[in-house]
Amino acid sequence: RILCSIAILGSRFRNSPSAWVGITTELRTLLPTADPYINQPNRQLNMADGKTNEQYDYDLFVIGAGSGGVRAARISAGHGARVAIAESTYYGGTCVNVGCVPKKLFVYGSGYSHDFVDAKFFGWNVPPMDDGDIHKRLDWKRLIQNKNNEIERLNGVYVKLLKNAGVEIIDGFASVVDANTVQVGEKSYRAKKILVAVGSTPFIPDFPGKEYVISSNEAFYLDELPEKVLIVGGGYIAVEFACILKGFG
Repeated sequence: RILCSIAILGSRFRNSPSAWVGITTELRTLLPTADPYINQPNRQLNMADGKTNEQYDYDLFVIGAGSGGVRAARISAGHGARVAIAESTYYGGTCVNVGCVPKKLFVYGSGYSHDFVDAKFFGWNVPPMDDGDIHKRLDWKRLIQNKNNEIERLNGVYVKLLKNAGVEIIDGFASVVDANTVQVGEKSYRAKKILVAVGSTPFIPDFPGKEYVISSNEAFYLDELPEKVLIVGGGYIAVEFACILKGFG
């Protein structure tokens, strides 16, 4: 019934842009219980546990400002909860800082080595190049700096989203003391609920020579492009980096 109604509304929209007026009202009649807030948009988030608000600094304290932590903090604050979020490194989590975003920038960059060679077959007049010439023209430091600039911009976006939602940002490493207490540096905070959303970090096992090993995290911040690389493992991250580094030369 929901899908049919949306389809009907869509057909109305094609004939009259004003037909979208009332969509929310119709959907609310179809979803009376699916979301406790859909019929009460101004309802306060209920996080009661029998104790008064004066006994807590926050209704919700989120540890970790990655995608999950930021989303949970923003939505909770939007429903009226007093929310704080603590982060010790960077905002946006793995994806923004040492995952999807920088990986895609590296993928796009490494792909040009093939494009420059192939361009002449598509009518482009480019200086004669072979694979060796192309890789000598790569400015690795410029790539890293531009990548860092974009990630810093995205970090700022996440911080702005949190502030606009009314979430208090606490920079520092947070530890859970008990069911309602979080320690950040020398200060303790009391919260009705504590959400741990710290994600994970690469693990390098203990073996002779481990001091010479880097993980995918450090690979995004290399000062120089290495001439040779040995990648241990055949998962998707390993395969992606193998193709990226080969493309860069």
